Amino acid sequence: MKTYENTAEAVFFCATKKCETATGFGLLVKTLSDIMRITTKHIKNHL
Repeated sequence: MKTYENTAEAVFFCATKKCETATGFGLLVKTLSDIMRITTKHIKNHL
């Protein structure tokens, strides 16, 4: 029983970490795309 609990905890921990990583990556991509859009807008305004 103890082994099963540890395995379940390990799987849950791994899934949680993966989820956090995916969320962090999503936020990073969103931030980068926002920066690109703002930069593009600035460049177009100056031309």
